[in-house]
Amino acid sequence: MSGSVEQYTLAHGETRWMARWRDMDKKPRKQRGFRTKRAAENFLAAITVDMNKGEYVPPQAGKTLVRGLGEQWVTSHRNTWAESHWRAVESAWRLHVEPRWGGRRLNEIKPSGVQAWSDELAASYSHTTVGRCVGILSGICATAVGDGLMARNPCERVRLPKKQPSDRHYLTPEQLLALAAASGTRAPIILVLGLCGLRYGELRALRVQDVDFDRNRITVARSATKAGTVTVEKSTKGNRVRTVAMPTLVCDALRRQTEGKHDDDLVFDDGHGGYIAYQCASGSGRGWFKRALQQAGLEPMSVHDLRHTAASIAIHSGAHVKAVQRMLGHKSAAMTLDTYADLFDNDLDEVALNIDATMCKAQQD
Repeated sequence: MSGSVEQYTLAHGETRWMARWRDMDKKPRKQRGFRTKRAAENFLAAITVDMNKGEYVPPQAGKTLVRGLGEQWVTSHRNTWAESHWRAVESAWRLHVEPRWGGRRLNEIKPSGVQAWSDELAASYSHTTVGRCVGILSGICATAVGDGLMARNPCERVRLPKKQPSDRHYLTPEQLLALAAASGTRAPIILVLGLCGLRYGELRALRVQDVDFDRNRITVARSATKAGTVTVEKSTKGNRVRTVAMPTLVCDALRRQTEGKHDDDLVFDDGHGGYIAYQCASGSGRGWFKRALQQAGLEPMSVHDLRHTAASIAIHSGAHVKAVQRMLGHKSAAMTLDTYADLFDNDLDEVALNIDATMCKAQQD
């Protein structure tokens, strides 16, 4: 690349230096305001290096504000993401990313600054929130790189906080029945979650036509998820429709629950044909699930722990890992093994005993 530096004089008499060059498209460019000839030459040398490496970005491009690009980036995904996911991203942009970075120029985003921001968020928010916020900024920067506004993405090597494993609660069959009894008319909810392993959003979207009493099967095809202040129905996690076997307890409970309802009615509703509400058993929550736990003499747990309970009961009842995988809708048996490795570990002693019995028999023969 050919370029040059030249001196010029300001109105009040001071001198400055200006660098001139031609960009990748052979368009003439210039940068003014250097106080020394050496500074202008160093700037020109850096431009030459960037061009040779294919990382040239016009200096004026770096002055673009993050706010405009961010709003465009978030809006562009409105029709390509699930409504619930898009609303979560839009909220994170509005509450965390835009206030911190919206007024910054692209050339002001440095890896060290993004790392410090990530660490700051991690002190007050969950791993999921921090990852979402950094992911938004990274997505904006990646778009800017693709548009030639940045040479590289400053978020690429940011270290996110490690996800802390959450404590799981497994109810015994006796505890599950006690919780169902304490739930009164909502006992069928406890039994479906605790014996069939549905996610709560899947249970909320369950309709009468999804329950096949002739085959003792539940078809899980949809999930009703909260998106902001509204509830939206979408496909199940991973877009995988599955069928789940109903134990007799569940089958009998659902017969009573669906009596008099039409095929397209929700199996569980709020009494007015709408979706049942989410339940919280921690903090100041006052829902029926928290009261049922207290009445049954059980420790606080989440509704999602009933899904873990279903896995535990199935595994200890002798279910093969592939059967548990299909029941839970996991992508693979390996995922099921990784998630519930602690439950399968309990079977190791039994395996050893069975091997001992086999070898003893072989020795006797």
